[in-house]
Amino acid sequence: MLTTEQKAKWVEALRSGEYKQGQFALNRLDRSDFCCLGVLCEVLELPKKEIERNRVSYYFEENWHTHAVPDDILPDIYTNQLIDMNDSGSYTFLQIAYWIEEHVSTDGQDTPHPTPPATEG
Repeated sequence: MLTTEQKAKWVEALRSGEYKQGQFALNRLDRSDFCCLGVLCEVLELPKKEIERNRVSYYFEENWHTHAVPDDILPDIYTNQLIDMNDSGSYTFLQIAYWIEEHVSTDGQDTPHPTPPATEG
């Protein structure tokens, strides 16, 4: 389970401007962009496995097709919502960081069922 410190570092990284936002992969090597979950993997310093298929870097060989993180790091209820928010192209890393602060529990704490923020325009 994500710790409070890890969550804070993840949110800080999303807000830092250091990571270019991309869709449909944790980290695209050919474009040097990241999904919000790829930023989490970077913050946690998880080992990467580069797979030449589509020049995508995957962190978990068994999940190479889903671009998700294991449930013991971040439960599916959050992972699925974050994938939808990131890959829709409607949410910036700043908006996603705010959502994470408000909805993602740490150290086993419960939070309400996650719902995405409203988008502008």
